[in-house]
Amino acid sequence: MLYGEDVCGVCGQISKRSAEPFDLDIPVFFAEIDLDKILSRFSPEQIFKAIPKFPSAMRDIALVVDRNVLSQDLKAEILSAGGELISRVELFDVYEGKQIPGNKKSLAFAIEYRSESKTLTDEEVDNVHHRIVTRLGEKFSAELRM
Repeated sequence: MLYGEDVCGVCGQISKRSAEPFDLDIPVFFAEIDLDKILSRFSPEQIFKAIPKFPSAMRDIALVVDRNVLSQDLKAEILSAGGELISRVELFDVYEGKQIPGNKKSLAFAIEYRSESKTLTDEEVDNVHHRIVTRLGEKFSAELRM
């Protein structure tokens, strides 16, 4: 087995002669993996991630923006405006249709809020969410889609 150019393990079928003393009349396979070689390519933060102590809060946001606005630019601004309380942002819908003006599109994001030190209240999440909506409006002329 290869990981990049490094041999990190071997696998195969045990010969019938080696299996005979064990009265095995079915094929037997083996694998030996050098985990140290594989894990050495990753930092501990990539391998282990602690389970969060506090629950998250989810909010969706659907925005109408000019067609030339990139989703990754909106996502970057959401992360910036939300600061350390944003744990994840995912684009889950892009819509262009009769309910949206021809030079516009609707982008919908799922935003996960979480604090490392406490359970967030609805009011705290709502305040950050409002700050995000305001910033997107200022920077991209984004409007909430109702």
